[in-house]
Amino acid sequence: KKVGLPGTTVTHRFWLTNTNSETVTFQLATVGMQRVPEWSTQVTSARLELEAGEAKTIAINVTIPTEAALGNSVRVFLQLVKSDQPNLVYSATMETFADTELPADETPQLVWQYWNGSQWRKITVQDNTDNLTRSGTIIVLPPGDITPKQEFSLSPRYWLRVQHASGNYTFEPRLGQVLLNTTMAAQRVTIGNEILGSSDGSKKQTFTTNRIPVLEGQQLEVRELELPSGMEEEKIKQQEGEDAINITYDSTGRPQEIWVRWHQVADFYDSSPRDRHYVLDRLTGTIQFGDGINGLIPAIGRGNLRLNQYQTGGGSQGNQDPGKIVQLKTTIPYVDRVINPAAATGGADPESLDSLRDRIPKEIRHRHRAVTQDDYQDLAQALPGVVRAKCVPLVDLAQLLAPTNNQPQCFPLTDIDNNSAVAPAKVPGVVSVIIVPDSKDPKPLPSQELINRVQTYLETNAQPTVRISVVGAAYVSVNITTTIAVTSLETASQVEQGIEQALERFLHPLTGGFDRKGWDFGREPYLSDLYRLLESIPGVDHVVSLTGEKCEDIGGARVTGNFLVYSGNHTINLVYSQGSRE
Repeated sequence: KKVGLPGTTVTHRFWLTNTNSETVTFQLATVGMQRVPEWSTQVTSARLELEAGEAKTIAINVTIPTEAALGNSVRVFLQLVKSDQPNLVYSATMETFADTELPADETPQLVWQYWNGSQWRKITVQDNTDNLTRSGTIIVLPPGDITPKQEFSLSPRYWLRVQHASGNYTFEPRLGQVLLNTTMAAQRVTIGNEILGSSDGSKKQTFTTNRIPVLEGQQLEVRELELPSGMEEEKIKQQEGEDAINITYDSTGRPQEIWVRWHQVADFYDSSPRDRHYVLDRLTGTIQFGDGINGLIPAIGRGNLRLNQYQTGGGSQGNQDPGKIVQLKTTIPYVDRVINPAAATGGADPESLDSLRDRIPKEIRHRHRAVTQDDYQDLAQALPGVVRAKCVPLVDLAQLLAPTNNQPQCFPLTDIDNNSAVAPAKVPGVVSVIIVPDSKDPKPLPSQELINRVQTYLETNAQPTVRISVVGAAYVSVNITTTIAVTSLETASQVEQGIEQALERFLHPLTGGFDRKGWDFGREPYLSDLYRLLESIPGVDHVVSLTGEKCEDIGGARVTGNFLVYSGNHTINLVYSQGSRE
């Protein structure tokens, strides 16, 4: 999207890289989505040839007529057709506005349709992707009149289609995968009818669950001696639902047992003597009742306190790589097997005492409101699964580091800090937040689900006028070529393995470095750091030669100063000389 005043020419630029091993030729054309003859569009060249590995810029000039009214816009497709494959078309969308600034984005709306044999009809779906702005499930229940249709030279089959009805995407969606028969799953165990114990009528009674931690959604019930009053019943159902009072009757129709669901509160400060409240420590599973002044005391009874239902689970052990979850614990009708196509992420272990001491002063400072850079970083890092965060104000990193904007480059590894960060153009009202997940991967990248969770949380706690862009870290690989003299040829293979492991540990973005605390954003290792590391490895006599390079995964990442290093590809040569120590 670009903006310009009437009578001016606006230039849209796209970067095209040929990743193939042979030369590729494209024919370029523009197709107007709104046919406004007064607006002219010109491509700098109608033909583009790219050699293997070559990258070129495509410029499209859009001239806004002098008489164009402010607020008018034209959306145009740039189409690239391969000369030897005319059926293969690449496209990019550009929109030009006649105005002083870009308009605020409207929420995109999609329309789903099915073929009924004669026409496309609208169908209602349950869309958990927010109109394809995030990963999620889309549930479709086809109506009875859905009819097979032959399309794209394929055999007749049932078709669904989706159309863009209105609104604008900040970034146009790119489909990574479309998977059938998919649902969301969480690592948790459901436990029912667990007896907590018996009330003796004393104040501030405490009980403990058998399993910890206790996840949200538990249902604690107390067997009471009589039905609540009408006013109490109304309040109970308002807090816990219409099924909050469970009554069993004897053969004469009289109440035999009355189980009432009580309500969890953070504390008893606002609880009255008749409030059926309790406090729960989810981490330890400890449940506490009131003292009769702040919170009702459960009636005396034997086995009259139970958790009708609660769930437990979580922790880092639930984080699994794609394809690792393949076992059905229980039989499900018509389900033959299961597999997780995406990584299971978001599990976090209980917070340590040191982390708690570090977090509490920050919470007192920001009070869950995102105003300063530190506020954004601390709020993002407080969410489960996020171990590092950095706030970059007035910069849209998602747009700046788009893969098509710049060509990745490599730089020599030296002892001189030669990374001159270039301040990008400031974008008013934009805040970028880089997040790094808690992961042992050499290059930790957040899942889309984690990005969405952080985005939603920050938007809830920030000013509504701020546009927040949550992204994963941009990475720069450190690649080493070294020749090392070993103390003994007999242990050469073990030494080589030790060198590879040491480099991988040292260059890990989260746990690397000599202090094992990871690498700061924008910090690169010096050549002398690697000399020191390699010569400390058992079996190494000395380093004969050492060179290295730093290569961007995404073009432009290094000059922003907002990148992390990771261990790349290393070439290790071992030699033995008579001067080496035996």
